[in-house]
Amino acid sequence: MPRSASPADARLVIILGPGRSGTSSMAGTLARLGLDVPKPEVRPNKSNPRGFYEPQWVVDLHKEILDTAGVRTLDLAPDAPARVDAVVRSGDYAERLRAWLTEALAQSRQIIVKDPRTVLLSRLWLETADEVGVTPGIVTMMRHPAEVSASRTMHYAKSAEDGRRSALAVRQIGGWVNIALESERVTRGAPRVVVRYTDLLEDWRAQAERVRAGLDLTYTPDPSAVPHPVDEFLDAGLRRNVVEWSALELPAGLVELGEAVWQAYVTLSSGSGAQPGSGTDVERTFDALSATYAAQHAAAVAFAADHYRREREAVVARVRRTAGRESGLRAVARRLRSPRGLSRQSGNA
Repeated sequence: MPRSASPADARLVIILGPGRSGTSSMAGTLARLGLDVPKPEVRPNKSNPRGFYEPQWVVDLHKEILDTAGVRTLDLAPDAPARVDAVVRSGDYAERLRAWLTEALAQSRQIIVKDPRTVLLSRLWLETADEVGVTPGIVTMMRHPAEVSASRTMHYAKSAEDGRRSALAVRQIGGWVNIALESERVTRGAPRVVVRYTDLLEDWRAQAERVRAGLDLTYTPDPSAVPHPVDEFLDAGLRRNVVEWSALELPAGLVELGEAVWQAYVTLSSGSGAQPGSGTDVERTFDALSATYAAQHAAAVAFAADHYRREREAVVARVRRTAGRESGLRAVARRLRSPRGLSRQSGNA
């Protein structure tokens, strides 16, 4: 029988991280430590046979909002969160989430919310949790972006031709950088713990203790139990894509930025879970990286706009030339069909 909870002693754990970063592994670990995923859950499939540990209602809500905003899960645009927020403000999404979250917390003392889209809706979640009276704790899962790109390609675009795979890698790394930067920004000041996927697989007990201490959680059974259900759930073999930047065809500037964001997260993951104060070197580093990404994105958009302008002008010119030739042919055909044209033809004969 689920144990009811008041907002004062309830725990809401939100798991953030780009898809294929180990978010399902972390959610499955916490589920085996006694936390609850509100039902019904998204069913496992070939891309994730061990399970997603995602509340179906939450995924459906997130999809509805992002589709309305025209935003993708790994969106490259720095203004994507603002576009999502504008859609949220224009509808009844906050009221719907408040009702769902209130009911979920009434059913379980500690609940898990996990969906890769959540970072783009962080403002909605943080504000709604505050209204309900619960302080959310954040677990941000991080995996090297080159591995994330390789994993996503393997599961979602394995048969793509080389040219498309190269373009896909650029979009995936750019989206990873954008979402990773947004994840850090929106969770400042909230209880949060950054966990690297490799660290979770190598020593899940140590990472579980970091999460317990940082978010004030209660585990049942305790991680010290041997054997433990998590032991059978996690294994190092889950990390099937071990790649480096050299395996991807990417612009040098994007590689440099992606590696810098990753190293900044490595710094965050080395802490106990306590947050650095406002204006620290860590925050300044992330702010500088965000500015760099925004500049790179703006330049890429400008280049793309110029390229497609030229392409569009060339297409218009071809259409006009074709239309001109067809117009001339139609004029000749009209003259040939007209009595006057026929008389001239006869006279010439």
